[in-house]
Amino acid sequence: MARGFSDAERAGRRRLITAAVAGAAGVAAFADLLPGQSSPKAQAAAGGGPTDWLNVVDQYGADPAGAKDSTAAIQAAIAACPPGGVVYVPAGKYAVSAPLLISGAGVRLQGSHSVNAGFESAGINAAIIDAASGFTGAAMIDDGGQPDFSIRDLAIHGSALPAGTTAGIRLTGGTSGSGPVLENVVVGVTPGSGIVVNGGTVVMRQVGVFRAGYSTGTGSGFDVTTADSWFTNCLSAGHATHGWAIKKATSTTFTACRAEDGTGSAGAGFKLTMTGTWGGTSFTQCTTDRNSGDGFVVSGVTGNGCIQLNGCEFRRDGYNNAAGGGYSGIKVVNSALPVVIDGSTVTARQGDQSTGADSPYYGLTVASSAFVSVNGGYIACAAGGRPVNWDGKGKLLVAPGLLTATVATSAQTLNLPAPSQPDPSAQDQGLRGWAYDPVLQTASAVPAAGVLYLVKVPVYTAGPVASILVEVVTPGSGLAAGRNFAGLYSAGGVLIAQTADQSLAWTSPGLHAMTLAGSGSHYVQQGWAYVALLANGPARPAFGRASAQGPSAVNAGLPASAARFATNAAGQATLPASIAMASNALSTTAFWAALA
Repeated sequence: MARGFSDAERAGRRRLITAAVAGAAGVAAFADLLPGQSSPKAQAAAGGGPTDWLNVVDQYGADPAGAKDSTAAIQAAIAACPPGGVVYVPAGKYAVSAPLLISGAGVRLQGSHSVNAGFESAGINAAIIDAASGFTGAAMIDDGGQPDFSIRDLAIHGSALPAGTTAGIRLTGGTSGSGPVLENVVVGVTPGSGIVVNGGTVVMRQVGVFRAGYSTGTGSGFDVTTADSWFTNCLSAGHATHGWAIKKATSTTFTACRAEDGTGSAGAGFKLTMTGTWGGTSFTQCTTDRNSGDGFVVSGVTGNGCIQLNGCEFRRDGYNNAAGGGYSGIKVVNSALPVVIDGSTVTARQGDQSTGADSPYYGLTVASSAFVSVNGGYIACAAGGRPVNWDGKGKLLVAPGLLTATVATSAQTLNLPAPSQPDPSAQDQGLRGWAYDPVLQTASAVPAAGVLYLVKVPVYTAGPVASILVEVVTPGSGLAAGRNFAGLYSAGGVLIAQTADQSLAWTSPGLHAMTLAGSGSHYVQQGWAYVALLANGPARPAFGRASAQGPSAVNAGLPASAARFATNAAGQATLPASIAMASNALSTTAFWAALA
């Protein structure tokens, strides 16, 4: 389980990442120079520089000190730049009062080769486009529908933007897998979303958005409607709504992208609300940490293809300003598209410096969704929650090997992985689990009066249970009213729910599906549960069982506390609220039971 980072460590980590990004971009920018050739910046400074490298300061009079409005100067350089050329923005802080419009095809807006997150100051050797007081417009940089351009090594700072500004950067995007490229770009302190993509293809590498929606309380780091796009090593931190609001992402990949420290009470790290999407959307090694709401949400998604999470990590989401609550690390709700989760983890823990409640409350929540598959990984929840929280609607397939845990005050208790499913399985017949394949019932046996008979049932997928099934082979007669029951117990011996009195029902032969009392369904976790049978009366029913063996053979290798078939507590008239499992006696009677 990953440890929590202190605020200082987290800030330091971001500075290191940003510095590394800037360094790599700086090397790449000069990779095409011939031996002995000076950089375009140096050539421009010497006078008579290349015509496709336009310096906004030396050639167009932009003010790197930020004292004068540089909007017209930078816009003039963009308009004059030939296809394939570079508009170079040297280190400094440039005030703009209106959107910068990327009007020419093939233009690169290029900052200096150092970008950091120090938005409250000029930064170190960074090129910062800074919103001036009185700024008007929907975004600080707007592509105006131009699909072919790039922005590199540039910071956008929007603390002076009015509330009506919807984005730091707004992109229309391209088509057929070709579109604008953003690399080593940082957008920070905007009243609305940091970056908005309105439908087309984009490529983003090493792009960071910080404190989107900081002044209005509404704004996502990345607001994305796109197709055929690539997002790599991109980060949203401190967002007011969602880190990533993904409204459509057809045939799009997200690799090593992150959302952390979201402040909105219902804000998620990633939230997918895609309709009519196709071609699939994949997330590989993406991460979240301490978002106020859920970590990763799929809600109301329609179309075809699937959503895939590969090796992703979701940490401490549902933080909710240290209060915790009913949030989930991963939540899939009303999804018509299948969701495949491979080797991913949900970590529950307190906040920084071990403060506040453990979160998330639920590890994985699935509700009313067509198909969700979980293959391996680790899913934890806070104490009182559920590692896997499913409403029983649709299909949830959990493969063997998923490790789950419950966390209290950052200390975890591991749960046993689910056993491997047999073939055929209970789920093939719409059941939550059974003691064994019912065709193996070859005989019957009458339980002793007042003795609790325990039948161990493997639960392959956590979920709701509404009834217990047994086979009455020979009906009983004269059963004592109010003293015949079936019950559902946890692996630790705690009574989860019980049926109504069966003194009349068990006087009829056949398969009995006995409803558990109480409102709605009762929940069982992946692992093991026990069915308890209690019969009282002079002629008790004979229940279906497998062939009789000695107690040691039937329970080979198991202690009494974990026996497959056991008895406990003679002289019982009702089901006890709890059972001391260590006091079980191994039983030769292998009754069949199932959960539905």
